[in-house]
Amino acid sequence: MESPQQQHRLCTHTQSSNELDRAEHHLNELLNEPLCDHDFRTFTKHFDGDISKKNFTIEEFYKLFQLTKTFGERLLGILNESRCIEAKSISGENIIRIARILSMAPRLVKALILFKIFDHDDNKMITIQEISEFYEIYLVEFRFPHNELHRQELINTFLQNFRMINDNDNLNFDQFYSILQETPELFESLQLMNIPINDNDIKKLEWQAWRINNRYQILIGLLYILGTIGIIINVIIKLIIHEQERKGYSFVQCMFTTSRQQGWVSGLTPITGNILLVFLIIMIIGALQCIRQREKCFILFRISHLLFWPIFILLVIHSEEFWKWACGPMFLFICEKLYLLKRYLPQKGRTHLKKVTIEDDNTISFTIVRPPYFNFNTGDYVNICFPRIVSYEWHPFTLSSCPENKDTLRIHISKRKNWTRKIYEHFNQQWKCQNEHFDVVTISTASITNNNIHSPSVNYPYTFNSNESIWIEGPYSSSTSYTFDCEHVVLIGAGIGITPYAGVLESLMYQFREQQNKCQHCHCINYDHEAIARRKLKKVDFIWVNRDVKNFSWFLQLLTDFENEQLTYLQTSTSENTVQQRYIDFHLYFTSLKRNDQGMIGNAPYDLVSNIYAKISNRDILTKLKTKTIVGRPQWPLLFAKLKAEYEKTNVFFTGSHSMGDEIRRLCDQYKFMYHHEPYF
Repeated sequence: MESPQQQHRLCTHTQSSNELDRAEHHLNELLNEPLCDHDFRTFTKHFDGDISKKNFTIEEFYKLFQLTKTFGERLLGILNESRCIEAKSISGENIIRIARILSMAPRLVKALILFKIFDHDDNKMITIQEISEFYEIYLVEFRFPHNELHRQELINTFLQNFRMINDNDNLNFDQFYSILQETPELFESLQLMNIPINDNDIKKLEWQAWRINNRYQILIGLLYILGTIGIIINVIIKLIIHEQERKGYSFVQCMFTTSRQQGWVSGLTPITGNILLVFLIIMIIGALQCIRQREKCFILFRISHLLFWPIFILLVIHSEEFWKWACGPMFLFICEKLYLLKRYLPQKGRTHLKKVTIEDDNTISFTIVRPPYFNFNTGDYVNICFPRIVSYEWHPFTLSSCPENKDTLRIHISKRKNWTRKIYEHFNQQWKCQNEHFDVVTISTASITNNNIHSPSVNYPYTFNSNESIWIEGPYSSSTSYTFDCEHVVLIGAGIGITPYAGVLESLMYQFREQQNKCQHCHCINYDHEAIARRKLKKVDFIWVNRDVKNFSWFLQLLTDFENEQLTYLQTSTSENTVQQRYIDFHLYFTSLKRNDQGMIGNAPYDLVSNIYAKISNRDILTKLKTKTIVGRPQWPLLFAKLKAEYEKTNVFFTGSHSMGDEIRRLCDQYKFMYHHEPYF
């Protein structure tokens, strides 16, 4: 006997089969329609050339359309190109035909193509098993970070939205299309059933943007090189050729001997000058980022910079006037070194760790016992040294904690091929020694794919207590400390560059809770809205760009707490009949997946399940926050135009790569925003 749901589905199928007939009829028309000259011209421009006479491997086709293997095979089957899969090649003319179908198809046909991709056995019904099998393969091939539990949660959410509750429930096309139409966000996902933007166009635009953003640096660099060449030529002509003509000294005598008796001590100016040149070249080479950040090469950087002392002595010998100019700077240098001795005092800089957190495979954070007289501002950075590990190396890191926390400090370190790797491995080994079940945990946290794409694993982070000694030098100020003097701030961090702004968020959290009043009788929470309104800082836009979704877990609890705090604040405002705007907006970007306009059809199943998950759970599919994570790189021009429309006076704080910083700086100049670039520690 059939269930009520099955009877309803059968009735719906009988009444609305016209939708399926219309969609199939329209699709067949598109498949049978011959290509015209207009089609060839249109797609010649899109594909950067005439591809109609070329042949492509099936892998090249997948890459061209940004498709996963399973998705691509099913799409080719739907569009009557199954023979291409067997031949492992496809003609350019067939690629143009597929591109035309995807670009010209109405939403009804796009929905049919998506339905057929789910309907693997082509019986015009989607089953629970077909949905599960497709997403199990697709999520792995799409490089979506997930584990088995998360995957099953997504599939169950998908089935719940399409009212597939029992194991024997199925879905026909008319029901599928009807449910999509009920929710605008899901219906919009059909727009992605289209050809993606050409990657070559994106690369050309990026190269053009780089040249425009760096035009002044390129010009200054060229002028500097030309100026240096001019000075060298001038020295050779005036000091060597003229000297040779006047006194008969040869080039070698002028440059490498004391024959001219020039200098303060025994005519040593030429010899000391050559030695100084060699020492300076060694120091410059040792200071290059590609050298000092190489594994085991920091010692070269340190030793080469100790040449400062012989250089200073040689400069005194080189010129009899030099000591007069060096007395003032040397006095200040000695005073600074004496002042920095405070880092060895327990009250100022000598302290120890409280706990260590291994955030993921590449990041570690330290909670440090705060020295009694150590004062700092939000966003300050410090130099740290672990004397028991490497006593002579000091490295700068931003404090990711806030000044209001009087007990501890916190820093985050990203593992690279230098001192940071040594530190990470030291504490990772320390954790292994403390944990008896390490082998079991390691297996459970391994990636389920072969491409090192992990989810925020349930076993991360690993936290353990540690009394490791640490020395702190600082603090040193940064522009982030002026955040609270602005009306509207935009905090932009790329990867680990978010650490100074995490301190800002934590500080804001403390300030919010200071204005919080809790009733002792009913336990209701209220805020001092007048005190909050008097603060100069009115709005914060927090933008975090990450290549790896794991990185969001570093401050996920902080972001969650702030979302809940803001929600409580807005609810109390509503209950008191006062209208309050949102105090902070989060913009989270996950760049390992392509943006929808770049992935298009390959992103459609992900976008569909993502919107379904957000609709049902009111949480983001990646981070479980209320704020939706946007896949792909930020569209900075659109974002900045929106910010300009909301606020006239805006201060932008950025920490990240130079290429991203150049584009943000250019947009700040365009919209007349104040731009502050933080050092990238």
